[in-house]
Amino acid sequence: MKMKGKIIPLILFSAFILTSTFNVSFANQASSNGYDPFSKNAELLEVNEWNQYENSEELCKTNSMQKNKEQTISEVEDKLGDNIILHNNGDPIKTNIFERKDGNELFAIALNNINGIEQKTYYIKNIDNIDMKSLLNDIDTQEEVNATVENNIPMARPAVENYKWDFYATGKDGVKRQQGSLATSISFTRRSKSTSINGVKGSVWDIDSSSQLLSRSNGFIDNHVTRIDVDQPNQTLYSWGPYDSGKTTATVSLNGLVNPKEWSFPVDGFSVNDDSKKGSKCGRWIYKAHISTTPKKMNTRPGVRVTNTKGKLVTKLSQTAKIATPYAISNHSTGVITIYTPDR
Repeated sequence: MKMKGKIIPLILFSAFILTSTFNVSFANQASSNGYDPFSKNAELLEVNEWNQYENSEELCKTNSMQKNKEQTISEVEDKLGDNIILHNNGDPIKTNIFERKDGNELFAIALNNINGIEQKTYYIKNIDNIDMKSLLNDIDTQEEVNATVENNIPMARPAVENYKWDFYATGKDGVKRQQGSLATSISFTRRSKSTSINGVKGSVWDIDSSSQLLSRSNGFIDNHVTRIDVDQPNQTLYSWGPYDSGKTTATVSLNGLVNPKEWSFPVDGFSVNDDSKKGSKCGRWIYKAHISTTPKKMNTRPGVRVTNTKGKLVTKLSQTAKIATPYAISNHSTGVITIYTPDR
């Protein structure tokens, strides 16, 4: 029988990126809409390591009084159910998801099931530790937002990775405060698996990175940069957007090889500079607040069209933000996170 809320010690050694439906995450506080807190009905599993590999499924290693037993995450879910919070009692979880950490630590992974679709959200902060009550409150807030948005998304089936960063800085008064929050859902939709690419059969993928950045502690956002890197031997950057922005919106048009895909997102109060490089296989966009404005929030959703002829699709996501508060003006970075998406 499944026992809700029981804390079970685990050691995780490897992880494989799960596939889930499209989900746009937001960093703001969710309102109460009748949802039970996610942690109320989730199993809490103690872990001290979570790793992912390009060519293997995730494995976990359970500590017990009797023996150590390696299991896949799927096997753990079969035993414990769909809703699981992996944590290390407020200490960082050792992981290889970062190519470059930039001071960030992984504190939790929430495995959730919404409308029968797997969801996975990483909770990352640039601090040394956090109390469990605060961590669970953060997870409950974000998972409620995920569920609310998910219920209003068409039943597409791309792969999605969700991330929630909290940025802290020490002010001139010596006190460390939260300066901002950033929530990102990066989705991967395979548009074709049999397109001829320079004479070789390959896949065509559309990737879009939907984010919301919020300032905290009475601060405002000065700039924000998003980078989507697909620089791998068997991959090419074919199309990307936005190229620039209008007065109130930026438009992404992904074209070529398969049917075009287009969307727009608001950029009120910000200019957009496209710094993408096809030769470097990198999409990069710089968002700068207009002079004499003090925006508290911004939404972005750039995208790229990519080809792949061998193995998994490999994507490296990184973002930076400059946030000013009365206590400090600081540059923050998400680090560089590598994402493996099953393909060929």
